[in-house]
Amino acid sequence: MSRVFPELVEREELRLAAALLAVAQPLPEAPGGLAALLAAVANPWRRFVAAVAALADVPVVVAGRILDRAEAGSGWQPGLLPGMKLFHIDGGPATAGADVGLVQLAPNAVHPPHEHLGAEEVFVLAGEYLDSAGHVMREGDRELRGVGEAHSFTAGPRGVTLAVVLREGIAIVNPEGGPPIIYRG
Repeated sequence: MSRVFPELVEREELRLAAALLAVAQPLPEAPGGLAALLAAVANPWRRFVAAVAALADVPVVVAGRILDRAEAGSGWQPGLLPGMKLFHIDGGPATAGADVGLVQLAPNAVHPPHEHLGAEEVFVLAGEYLDSAGHVMREGDRELRGVGEAHSFTAGPRGVTLAVVLREGIAIVNPEGGPPIIYRG
């Protein structure tokens, strides 16, 4: 039929296409959609915005702003150790009284042995670290530490950036053999 009357087939196809377009409904944009994809490309930490929001007990929109500011390099302060930077966050009600923020360690930097005086929750945003127990924690991994747990860790060759909620602080082993150095945030 199409070989004999190609113009009829073409007209029928056009009529069918017009009818489909007349009843077609636009699809709603997927949650996050293109805006979320573009933000994630601009800031790779954005893919973890929901995890950071939950950890810090802040709205996702606030966590996104925090991650954008931190990734851009604004708001970081020197940390208590060489090769460490800190970015403090005002957490929500569930983190009241805790030290909440981002911690960045330079490539191969060592966080010395320390004991947790309260619970700690860590989420790896970028890079990796090797814990003294031999566990490698990578981007997207979450770790919980309880009161009295002791460990040390070494940042990977690209360094590491962590989102942290630290309760009550840590007692760092004094390299000179004296009393521990207490850090409460």
